[in-house]
Amino acid sequence: MPEEPKEKPTEEHARAAVPSAPLTPPPPSAVAPASQPAPPHLIPVKIVDGLPPFPLLWTISLSSVPRPGDGIMIPIDGRSVPYRVSFANFNPLDNVAHVTLGCLPQDATSNPVVVADATLKQRMDDYIKSQLQLFDRAEAYSKALILAGYAGLFGVWSFAKDALTPRATEWVACLVGVSLLIYVTWEIVAMIYRVSVHSKFNMLIHKTPADFFQALDDFNREARSRMVRDIRAWRLTLGATVLFGYAGALLLLYNAAAKLFGLFTWP
Repeated sequence: MPEEPKEKPTEEHARAAVPSAPLTPPPPSAVAPASQPAPPHLIPVKIVDGLPPFPLLWTISLSSVPRPGDGIMIPIDGRSVPYRVSFANFNPLDNVAHVTLGCLPQDATSNPVVVADATLKQRMDDYIKSQLQLFDRAEAYSKALILAGYAGLFGVWSFAKDALTPRATEWVACLVGVSLLIYVTWEIVAMIYRVSVHSKFNMLIHKTPADFFQALDDFNREARSRMVRDIRAWRLTLGATVLFGYAGALLLLYNAAAKLFGLFTWP
């Protein structure tokens, strides 16, 4: 009898013929670690004082930017001081930090408008006083320099007067005399002004305490406006004094050098 055809093994039969291996848990080292949260992105922030001229207090990196009104701790002199954010600015062109926070101390935020106005007025008064002191120092230095210049000029003139022609002597005398006259006139006017200011200030003493400070503010305001005008007049006076004095000194030196080297004298 013919043999019956054998059934061709299929893929299912092959899988069934292979003994299944026992399932074993993977080693602990092969287990993928749980994903850790990424560290927050830190933002560089500059902390400045909340009042003009906004000095820098601290530079810090924060994960988030506080809003105005939020509290923040700032290390000052080795200790943490509580501050409150007054404003927040964003400047993308700043190479150090794009965010700037203006902060005020916790005790200064109860009435920030009054504190800011009082502090700003105090700083303005201090700045004005410093500028007036600089003007007084500059004026004193210019006085000493001009007096030294006059002394040196008259000393050179006493030695070189024989080398000058009568015409040159007249020109030098006129130029130096005009310079000296302008300088002395300015000093006399300034002296009268100082006496007038001192007299007005002494009149404030007779005011009542309620009116004294208001009168003192008016006096300082008027004195500052006069000081601005005085600075302009001082520049003109100094320029004219130096111009005529230099002209006389150059004419004197030229004629002395011309007599020494055999050149033409002038005039």
